[in-house]
Amino acid sequence: MQPIFTARGVHKHYGHGASRFEALRGVELDVHEGETLAIVGRSGSGKSTLMHVLALMDRPDGGTLLFEGEDTARLHGAQLDRIRGRSFGFVFQQFFLLPGRPVFDNVAIPLVIAGVSRRERRAAVTDALEHLGIADKAGNRATELSGGQRQRVAIARAIVARPRVVFADEPTGNLDTSTGAQVEDLLFDLNRRLGITLVVITHDAELAERCDRRVHVRDGDVHAAEAVAA
Repeated sequence: MQPIFTARGVHKHYGHGASRFEALRGVELDVHEGETLAIVGRSGSGKSTLMHVLALMDRPDGGTLLFEGEDTARLHGAQLDRIRGRSFGFVFQQFFLLPGRPVFDNVAIPLVIAGVSRRERRAAVTDALEHLGIADKAGNRATELSGGQRQRVAIARAIVARPRVVFADEPTGNLDTSTGAQVEDLLFDLNRRLGITLVVITHDAELAERCDRRVHVRDGDVHAAEAVAA
């Protein structure tokens, strides 16, 4: 089966001259559809840069990145926006919710941007909230929720458009151990039930060990992906 992402010799740098910083140094990586992949490394190692490149939020400065076999260097503007909106969902350590708006409105944001009709939005948001067990919170404002509930809302927003891939960047970093474990369970359950490819960026060894494979990033170099023992 063709990988959903194929990176070959991908480089990314920031700055110029003496201030030039090599964030990624010739990354070679395949990400397979339906798998759970952990990208691990210390702060500043390049793992978030790798996520941004894979998620088409940042362009590589060298090498080739394919998404579903298509060279992403050929994609521009609305094409990139369409892929990010329809194919990708994002969960971050910071929840990035609109605090004064109801949960329903927060989850609906990707669908509003995509121009989905009001009736279709209502059905999709209700379904996503039910998947996350928070349908009863649809009318609550984000400020009225606990940290774990806010992250559930963020995950519901990430999956509301039924994306192919969810990128989770330190998804449990702001949560206590018990709540973090519940959020992890939700992400892996969504991977199993909906077939979503899950790419987790983390420095949490226990979270990484739950994934099918681990990729270690050190100083911009990606080391061989490890299959996690069953």
